Amino acid sequence: MVMRTKRVIIENLLLIISILVAVIGIVSIILSYRKDKESNLQTTANLGNSTTWYNKGNTLFDLGRQDEAIAAYNKALEIKPDYAEAWFNKGYTLDYLGRQDEAIAAYDQALEINPDYAEAWFSKGNILYDLGGKVEGISAYDKALEINPDYADVWYNKGLALSDLDRKDEAIAAYDRALELNPDYAAVWYSKSNVLSDLGQKDEAIAAIEKALTYFEQINSPREDLARERLAELKAGEE
Repeated sequence: MVMRTKRVIIENLLLIISILVAVIGIVSIILSYRKDKESNLQTTANLGNSTTWYNKGNTLFDLGRQDEAIAAYNKALEIKPDYAEAWFNKGYTLDYLGRQDEAIAAYDQALEINPDYAEAWFSKGNILYDLGGKVEGISAYDKALEINPDYADVWYNKGLALSDLDRKDEAIAAYDRALELNPDYAAVWYSKSNVLSDLGQKDEAIAAIEKALTYFEQINSPREDLARERLAELKAGEE
């Protein structure tokens, strides 16, 4: 009888221990779940804050408060250092303020995070071109075009750089590609006309400037008068 009682007690103890182990396991799972949820909530909160600061920067830029916009982008980047769009917009704002070396550094940060950021390559190319680095600018434009071959603005700016380097035939080819993508791109027609004129192709130059004038008139561009004057010059040169 005593032996049986002891066996029952031991069995009960083992049962209690197994129940306790199960409870501890369940509690551990619950605590781990709560910890993961809290971590996810914190990450989501940080992401939300970075987006809020980024959007605030965009609004400040639109309001003409560029210095404050940069401060807002910096806040977004403190929270999320790999926020490529914030680096890009910071670079754009710095370039707008004439702080071109800082702008290039910001674009480089965006490109380090996202090497396929075509807009960043394009914007970097524009600064390099403006600083006199036309060959370097073209290299950046080519990077943008590898990513997005249908980027008409890049083809146009590449054409400008090629023209400045006296690579006229290549410039025409770049302008033609831009016009394939955007046939009513008035500025491209205007620039193409100038290169055609330089190459002595007067009839083609006149046809191109007439196209430019038509499209400038459609959008009420301030360059309309410039195109009209250029057309008159070309026609006068034929006489």
